[in-house]
Amino acid sequence: MLKFILKKIFIAVTIIFTIATCTFFLTNSFNEAPFLNDKSLDVESLKNLQHMYGLDKSLFVRYCDFLKGLMCLDFGYSYSNIGVPIHDLIFPADRNSGLIISLHYCLIVFIVVTILGILIGIISTINNGILDKVISLFTVLGFSIPTIILGPVLIQIFGVQLKWFPTCQWNFDFQHLFLPVLTLSFSILCSLSQVEKMNLSDIMNSQFIKMARAKGLTRKHIILKHALRPAFIPVVGYLGSIISNILTGTVIIERLFGLPGIGNLTINAALSRDYPMMLALIIIFSVIFVVSNIVVDVLYVLIDPKVKFD
Repeated sequence: MLKFILKKIFIAVTIIFTIATCTFFLTNSFNEAPFLNDKSLDVESLKNLQHMYGLDKSLFVRYCDFLKGLMCLDFGYSYSNIGVPIHDLIFPADRNSGLIISLHYCLIVFIVVTILGILIGIISTINNGILDKVISLFTVLGFSIPTIILGPVLIQIFGVQLKWFPTCQWNFDFQHLFLPVLTLSFSILCSLSQVEKMNLSDIMNSQFIKMARAKGLTRKHIILKHALRPAFIPVVGYLGSIISNILTGTVIIERLFGLPGIGNLTINAALSRDYPMMLALIIIFSVIFVVSNIVVDVLYVLIDPKVKFD
């Protein structure tokens, strides 16, 4: 087990290092900061800014400084917020913005998606009547409506017309979180419910389930007592895809609903050509994605005895 985990950690460090290196040289290939074209700056101020951002050094020296700073989460200074360390924008002291907000939001979405997705899949399998058809209809809607369209529709209906939920002045409470969580989780939990339903349906056709039927057990009893546990194993493997969907979706959601997280920082950095900020955020997204997938791999191996520690 320890060997398996160490192997996964080594692969993760290699992937993150490769991503960080490629992204560094890609962002530095532009070799242009927005303030370099600011004609209002005098020569002395321009030299001071170039020295602050290390633009007066060679690319190799900047890369070495970047690796040193990466070890202590020092990503340098933001182009769009001159003189402000990127660390203070991503990890603010008040914890009312930046990474902590995004992690809290993503964790809530993950919990909602996992619980409701599995529960809906089980209910749909147990009930083959009208309820199953209604769930299937909502599942098709979840697949068909993109998040970027669903968000504005929910804002217009529940925020503007009905005024049930606020659409501005962000605060971390139920009213402000309901629409963002619903928008991002809807399509993902529909997908997970279908995965759970298909897993249960396949298991229901297996030999040991047929033996349980022959003993006179009810369908509900068979699912809850015999089929549910083996149906969870593929779901655990699907958690990695869920996490990646949440991470990519949070960028759109934070922009739509004004959440002050790293998703909003990502779009602002791209629009303002803030290359150091983009570099830092890409690395953070990569770390979250790689670490979460390692956890999923370890859980999958632990709950499935058929999988060996390779």
